Amino acid sequence: MGQFCTSEAVTLKAGADVSTSLTTQYDTLLIPYAESYVCNVCRYNYRDNYTSLTSDAALLLADVSSDLAAIEAIRYDMSGYESRMMAIDMINVLRANAKEKLEVLKNNEDFILNA
Repeated sequence: MGQFCTSEAVTLKAGADVSTSLTTQYDTLLIPYAESYVCNVCRYNYRDNYTSLTSDAALLLADVSSDLAAIEAIRYDMSGYESRMMAIDMINVLRANAKEKLEVLKNNEDFILNA
């Protein structure tokens, strides 16, 4: 079960054309994988210390985790999108957003944990 973000956030970011056959796995597969990735990249276990974070830090974690989970939801089945290029464009935007947010998390650990 995901801790940082909701399946609704993933669906919103993946767009109206995302495959509905995977939505039940958002909470059990995609979101936990995304959250684990965030913790590993940042080298800090936000999951175990989630309740002690500020609301701003929690929102940032939700944002980046839902970006990463939405990428995987789109990659799972691109057939619902108007074109494969449209799906790839959405992935690229989400990836760029996630990369930027991960940098904020990695480079501002003291602020995020002690704000």
